[in-house]
Amino acid sequence: MRLSRLLTIVLCCAWGMLFAAPAFYDHPVFYAQDNPDPLVATATRDMNVRSGAGTTFPAAGRLANGAAVRVIERNRAGTWLRINQYGGDGSVTLDGWVLGGYLRLSPDFRMSMIPINTQIQDSLPGAFGGNIARLYDTPVFSPLTGSLLTNLRLISTRGRLNGIRPNSIIKVGDSLSADPLYLTVISREPRDYGPFDYLIETVDYYRDSTIDPGIAASVGMATYTVLDPQWAPDDRCDPAESPLACELRVKQPFAAFILFGPNDVLHVSPDYFREQYRQIIQLCIDNGTIPVISTFSFNENADNADRALAFNLVVLDLAAEYEIPLINLWLAARPLPEFGLEGDFVHMQLSGFPYLKLSRGDEAWYGATLRNLLALGMLHELRIAVLGASIPQPTPEALPETTPESTVDPSAFPTNTPGG
Repeated sequence: MRLSRLLTIVLCCAWGMLFAAPAFYDHPVFYAQDNPDPLVATATRDMNVRSGAGTTFPAAGRLANGAAVRVIERNRAGTWLRINQYGGDGSVTLDGWVLGGYLRLSPDFRMSMIPINTQIQDSLPGAFGGNIARLYDTPVFSPLTGSLLTNLRLISTRGRLNGIRPNSIIKVGDSLSADPLYLTVISREPRDYGPFDYLIETVDYYRDSTIDPGIAASVGMATYTVLDPQWAPDDRCDPAESPLACELRVKQPFAAFILFGPNDVLHVSPDYFREQYRQIIQLCIDNGTIPVISTFSFNENADNADRALAFNLVVLDLAAEYEIPLINLWLAARPLPEFGLEGDFVHMQLSGFPYLKLSRGDEAWYGATLRNLLALGMLHELRIAVLGASIPQPTPEALPETTPESTVDPSAFPTNTPGG
């Protein structure tokens, strides 16, 4: 009897350690603020405030742990926030960008309260030379404008003629995409959006399509196996039908979120990778499904770093060649510990939560959370730009004033000595 009870306690503790809280990094959760203004936040560490939304931009100043700031705007992904710090007279003493996950935000703060700076770049142009400069200079999100947007609408028009389901998406890739905590997680409750309220309608629209994880993403999958009928299950697919062709036929998705590279790097050449990836993209386009392709994070000190770079450059080439959306996960993950990767330098590090949880700033610490946020953010933009869904705009009363003296109580922003 006692042994049984002890075993129960041990199992419960083990389950709690696995899922209740992140075990790797000590970072803050978002506690309530004394200040009633939801745009007021506090720094959780001494940090650089950058002149742009990325670590390659020079520091505009230092922010001390505990310093009070006001959130002014965000980048498209919602990962970087522009903040102002004020002096005793209400004048701005520091203006710049920080990772949102480094701030303790008000529980009442919502991203929809602040405008999106669509012009801010994700990296300082020319900060690096050589081939890696292309990865730094490519935005985290492709701009859904101009000829790229025209192309996406043409693909979507073809999709409507082919019977595409506008509320269906699929995952295509290896174990990074097969992970049930990537996108599939939105089909489960609870869903904790934290400040990312603008994602709610999009998740509600697509969540049911992610219940079935599908067959185009599985452990060991590569660009050449997703096109190989031998990898397709007989009970779900037609004879001679590849996993990708089968998935497109069965689910008729609006968009396919594709990430390949970590397995291909080990087995094929960049040219072969390019050839196979082209077939994947073309299959999606012919079906009327928008392919959303992604770079992958890698450790620049790893033995195969040069090959990983070459494969990522192929992904950039294909996004430009086909004028399709790109998520530059590689760039977005640069500020994260270990570039967002687990100890194997392949898989994205998990936060420990078995459900969608965006209220802790984990996107600044864990690669898996960041990747979910980026995928959902891109899906949100595609839904608006291609399907014509409306996007709620910040109300005038929620927008920060450009003249803080007229609206800000100087006592709410104590003067802080910058950290070292």
